[in-house]
Amino acid sequence: MLNERQIATLLWIGLLLVAVLVLPTGRKGLVDVARGFLSHRIWPISALLALWSFGLVLIGRRIGIWTDALAADTWFWFFTTAVVLLFNFSKVNKEPDFFKRTAKETFGLTLIFGFLSDLYVLSVPVEFIGQGALAVLAGVSAVEAHQRESADARKLVDGCLSVVGLSILVLALLSLVTNWSNAEVPDLARKLLMPAWMTLGVLPYIYVVALYAGYQMAFTWIGFRNEASFRARGGAKAAVVVRLHGQATLVDKFSLPWATRAAEAGSFRAALAVVDEFEDDLARREQEKRDAADRLIRFAGVDGVDDEGRRLDRREFEETTRALRWIGTCQMGWGRRETGYRADILDVVGDLSSHGLPGDGGITVMVSPDGGSWYAWRRTPSGWVFAIGAAGPPPDQWEYDGPEPPSGFPGESSDWGSGPFDYSSAPNW
Repeated sequence: MLNERQIATLLWIGLLLVAVLVLPTGRKGLVDVARGFLSHRIWPISALLALWSFGLVLIGRRIGIWTDALAADTWFWFFTTAVVLLFNFSKVNKEPDFFKRTAKETFGLTLIFGFLSDLYVLSVPVEFIGQGALAVLAGVSAVEAHQRESADARKLVDGCLSVVGLSILVLALLSLVTNWSNAEVPDLARKLLMPAWMTLGVLPYIYVVALYAGYQMAFTWIGFRNEASFRARGGAKAAVVVRLHGQATLVDKFSLPWATRAAEAGSFRAALAVVDEFEDDLARREQEKRDAADRLIRFAGVDGVDDEGRRLDRREFEETTRALRWIGTCQMGWGRRETGYRADILDVVGDLSSHGLPGDGGITVMVSPDGGSWYAWRRTPSGWVFAIGAAGPPPDQWEYDGPEPPSGFPGESSDWGSGPFDYSSAPNW
């Protein structure tokens, strides 16, 4: 049976659905979503997910860990956890530790907090209003996360959310202690563990979906504009299946160039050799990444250069150059306008965390009075400085690295080398 919180959630869903249907654009969007969901690629895997989950329920009933009292909770679990996992199946291919992390989260504090919060439920009107208020606060927090000037406001909103969550947990614990009954222990245990074992039970299905999608993409690459014979393409597909052993992360990385080579190999045996070469190349690149990470630790704080004249202590070099190049790309867009380069480009770019740096990364931007030239620089943890800039309209671009920030704008200061795109003067980029 639905509790008051679940009823309030359904009321909000119904209200939002009505609001969407009132707007013409909303109706069109809803129709597009429904059409996409009913496509031949989506509805079968969704239906199979429902059947898989129903099978888990039957198994749980048989061994005594699922009862009819959990029906409402199971429906909510299906639409809030199982369906979300299904439509995030691509993470299985991208994140090697996806299942390990998901399993830890399943039996982590989230499970306990969710269980405890369900023990203290208010009346439907209070739950309805409270959920609306929490949704607004969460939305404000999400928006303010991308605005540096709203850091204090975000802290206040996050503090309010934390207080509400902590209050609910405290009241739930008090309710559990004061209303404790040994007769209810089995039911409480089933209610606590149901989301965990159902989630673990559905993970193999998510993996199968991810693996199927990966193979489908690999087979598409093999046939993409490929003039190889049907037999050669079939041999290449068989080689991918045989050699990659159902490892979703490997299948996902089997890109178009490798697929083309496998199809053009001409035979199953030759295609196997191509797939073997792909695995060797992938292992080599992964080892290079591990070696680079090891060098960052080994040479941290070490002054000096290697045989190629590159700094030994390269902490945050990659993140810094990536962020600066992104700022340079954004400045190019503004440099093509009559307004010229922007001094407030960091506000336009926003948070640089996706490039590996927190906030604005401690980057300094300088723009000439007429907006015709600019540069941005950042000092890394080792003390080494990187800078990027332009002395004129795009695609003009200058790069610099050295012990101190450049003494002037590109083209004016000799720090920047002989001209744009002169990378010999910036060997650490």
